[in-house]
Amino acid sequence: MKTRTFADRQSEKTIIGLLSAHLSKNYRLPPKAVETLCNDSVLLQSLFDNKPRTEGQIIYYATKIGESPAKHLKNCQMVPVRLSLMSPKDIEVRKKKGTRELTLEIMKRITKESHAQGALLTLEDICNILHIGVATAKRYKKILEERGEFLPLRGTYTDMGPGISHKERIISLFLLGYPETKITKQTHHDLSCVERYIRDFIRVTTMLEANYKESAIIRLTGLSKKTVLSYTGLYKKYAQDSLYEDPLKRTIELYKLRRELGKKRGSQ
Repeated sequence: MKTRTFADRQSEKTIIGLLSAHLSKNYRLPPKAVETLCNDSVLLQSLFDNKPRTEGQIIYYATKIGESPAKHLKNCQMVPVRLSLMSPKDIEVRKKKGTRELTLEIMKRITKESHAQGALLTLEDICNILHIGVATAKRYKKILEERGEFLPLRGTYTDMGPGISHKERIISLFLLGYPETKITKQTHHDLSCVERYIRDFIRVTTMLEANYKESAIIRLTGLSKKTVLSYTGLYKKYAQDSLYEDPLKRTIELYKLRRELGKKRGSQ
């Protein structure tokens, strides 16, 4: 009899693991059908469930971007952010690379999430959230910096500046699961502007996935070359970022599905 490892036990506790066990036990479906139904169920939940948190997330109050690092925390404006302490990929990271690398991944993920939502965590925040000591947090931060990966933390990151545009922040929040109405409040943009940014981004990324050339995308979308290049840059950035990679794929697949359904309805 195969010995169940820690990773196996933790995997069974995820939403996919629990749903998989339920379908296998009660419906006696083959493994491939169970896998497909589980993935589709999680996708549908992410699309239609507008609850403030998803599985493995917490609400944490962080310092709003733009507050001076010299300003005392009690005088700073704090904003609530959703932070993903757990991700389906975490089990595999821990299994293959160990606990330290998992902690590094979580540090990168939660600081990026906070930054995308308009706030910055401190090193003490990380210690509080991950239950690690200050010395450990500093050592892990240094390890990441030696790899060329810098955390957007209060005290080391002054402002959004030109490094992240309003367009990028809107798309980042969209991929993190925020509905358009909440994005308008977070970014202080009109709903029509937010919807346009998201719509154009999806159109461009879908064509990039289908290997359309830049000139063809410009012609078919009616967007300027500068705008297409901007969205292309965001697409490449998100496709290589573990935080946004899966949401990006789901977004593209959903757009394709809606387009196919639209074609079928039009032909009826």
